[in-house]
Amino acid sequence: MKNFSKAWYDALATERYAEKWPDEFGPRVPVLPFVTLPLPPEMREIFRSLGELKHFQPQESIIEGEVVKGMQLVESGLSARITATLEGQAGPGLMALAAPHRLATGNLNLATRRPQIGQYRAVSKVTTRRISHVDAERAGLLNDPNHLRMLLSVKESINLSDRMGLTISALLPAPMRFASLLITMAVFFGTVEEGPRGQRVRIPIPGRARHIAIVLSVSDVTLEKLIADLRQNAGLERDGDFWIFESAVLQPMHEWMRTTDGNESLFTRPERIEAMLEEAASRDAA
Repeated sequence: MKNFSKAWYDALATERYAEKWPDEFGPRVPVLPFVTLPLPPEMREIFRSLGELKHFQPQESIIEGEVVKGMQLVESGLSARITATLEGQAGPGLMALAAPHRLATGNLNLATRRPQIGQYRAVSKVTTRRISHVDAERAGLLNDPNHLRMLLSVKESINLSDRMGLTISALLPAPMRFASLLITMAVFFGTVEEGPRGQRVRIPIPGRARHIAIVLSVSDVTLEKLIADLRQNAGLERDGDFWIFESAVLQPMHEWMRTTDGNESLFTRPERIEAMLEEAASRDAA
């Protein structure tokens, strides 16, 4: 399998919404499916000071054995959690992606040992920092009140992301599912520019075609049609390992997400998707 470009890895390493939290509730960021929030800097520092470096090739399992015994922070690349399989192969089902500054296993395990559920695999070449649960306890990650409060907030943000992903996968048609993945990639990793017909967004492609099809629970043929429709309706262009297209095509899915937030959300999505993407791009760490 051809490796992704350095520019692709660099885009995924964007430190967006990775700043120090204003309070224990976390950064002001919309709930998004398939990709979770970065860990707060205090927790990332613990992983980087105590974690053991692990390196994985595409398709390799990033969990050792049948029992989860620790936590891993993604340093580079893209990993995935596949929660449904067909005859031992990756098949239709929810797949959560983990990029740098995020937990490699997608979800957060506070227990010392639990069975592995699904598959945890590298999508690209992946480097992680692993901390065993024993070392995490010694470092205070699992018993210090402040760290535990952060971990619980991270856990809840992951749960919300998973719930939105499951809802989208269960209720919405393929074009909306595709748009939801594009919004997530654009918010966390995209850049914006002005095009001839308005704002355009540039995102790192979220894996190879097979990976994207698994995320969306669609066939390869359906994915090809979704990409062709994006090319026709939003001027999709490919630049190496990146897609560039007009942001306005994401507006219907953005409006659906706005309705799911209710009136008590810590982050109010603006009326237009273009405004949210501009705000997200302005949050990049210096």
